Amino acid sequence: MPTSRHHGERKPLESHSVWRGEVLTLSPLHPLTHSLSQETTVRCFPLCSLQSKTPCCETVALSNSPRSVCSTVQLSHNSKGACSALISIALPLCWLLAFAGQGCRSHAQPPMEVEALGTLRDDFSGERLNPDLWRVTRKNDFQESKIDVVDGRLRLRAATIGTDDKTVKFHGVRTVQPIGLLQPFELSFEVDWNNQANGCYLTTGIFLCPTATDGNPADEKDWWKLEYVGVPPGKNARAWVSARSKGGERVLYDEGWPTKQRTGRKIGKQAVTIRWQHDRLTIVENEKTLWETDWSVTWPNAYLYLQMSSHSNYPAREVFFDGVVVRRPGAP
Repeated sequence: MPTSRHHGERKPLESHSVWRGEVLTLSPLHPLTHSLSQETTVRCFPLCSLQSKTPCCETVALSNSPRSVCSTVQLSHNSKGACSALISIALPLCWLLAFAGQGCRSHAQPPMEVEALGTLRDDFSGERLNPDLWRVTRKNDFQESKIDVVDGRLRLRAATIGTDDKTVKFHGVRTVQPIGLLQPFELSFEVDWNNQANGCYLTTGIFLCPTATDGNPADEKDWWKLEYVGVPPGKNARAWVSARSKGGERVLYDEGWPTKQRTGRKIGKQAVTIRWQHDRLTIVENEKTLWETDWSVTWPNAYLYLQMSSHSNYPAREVFFDGVVVRRPGAP
């Protein structure tokens, strides 16, 4: 059973509750490795040591080799100022565990040979997210972050009251495998803006990115994205298309924002198809062409990210995705 040392005193880690800066003592989790000591003591490093001043998401790194083993402590404030902690540790059999003096950041995974998907289809009809298809992504602190399946749709729910004002919060999912881009393709999905009463500083949309990260794909050097952005005072939104190449971002489509119009438009359930064929990229929204351009593929494969972002100090807001399909033109 995990225990904690608080003010020099050892006590049970009741209800997995932990105070800021506390030292956790973890009892051995499995006797399969002779190198595991009787107890492993680690310190929770607040995220403020990396990016923010609010310890809503803390990470502990354990390492004895160039590859790190990370223990993630996801925290959310309660009324007493304590934090509820969910602790998970990956323990490969042959790795020694030793205390490391810094937190573990989310980085893109190094390039490796991963089989690319030719097609993809998910209508989120199961009780939970399919782990063979999707991996959760998240960056920065949340009051609440939920990524789950509700009534046959993927739900992204974020609350950010009391979080760090200096950071935007990002979460969502990405495909476990990349999608092949060398052949013509169609990517279709439905995104539900969910009739936001206040959509200010809220975005939702998709990224195509050649690298895999469990953080924010916008931090990567190369990507293409389509997202909907809330327009103040918050009931309307606007579409935004941009691309990043070698770290430089270029806006491709912005609905004339802000020089031609600043009001946005009413959106709801947006049925979107992104089609690339004959070096022509077309975005269709609710069966009408939203935007199209000539486009040449610059990466052979890309991971698909379904994303939501919110700034700080907003109550819980939800968006939904459904009917994600990648197909090849001419195929059923």
